[in-house]
Amino acid sequence: MMTTKEGVPKRPESLWINIKQDDVSVLFLAQILAQKGFKVWISEQAVDEKGKTKVGYVAIHADLDGQDILRLISHTPDMEALCLTIHGFGPPNLDYCHWDDVTKRRVAAYWYQKEAVSYQEQAKPLEEKAKANRAQARKLLGKHKPLTQDEIRSLVEQVVDRVLAQSSKPS
Repeated sequence: MMTTKEGVPKRPESLWINIKQDDVSVLFLAQILAQKGFKVWISEQAVDEKGKTKVGYVAIHADLDGQDILRLISHTPDMEALCLTIHGFGPPNLDYCHWDDVTKRRVAAYWYQKEAVSYQEQAKPLEEKAKANRAQARKLLGKHKPLTQDEIRSLVEQVVDRVLAQSSKPS
């Protein structure tokens, strides 16, 4: 690893972001863009600013075009909603997403399901909140099935395809 004059390790210029290994939305985004010919790759070893390995993290790298498209897609309403949903940062605002109503309900239900599990893990006093979230998820889903990892990947790919079609970036 290269270092500065002061001996501090330099992070590679290709580094876009270090993410937790279970951040499926961003991992899927990187994988899909790589499959579509962008110079985006995942390194199983993430390194912090001091050059130390970050346990439980992976690094996403890209050339300048790859970084541009990663940034562009990650800031779309659809991708932001998926990321916030997966990370549990409040029910997602789906008003500006390009999905049909059923998909929006399933994305919202996914958040409520994750929240229900989180509340169950925290403590029994939160059991009522977990029950309410499961009930809300069931209400939102109606007769539809909950989102799967494969469907989340498909939603990410749809966002990529739509953004690529709207931009003049080659795939």
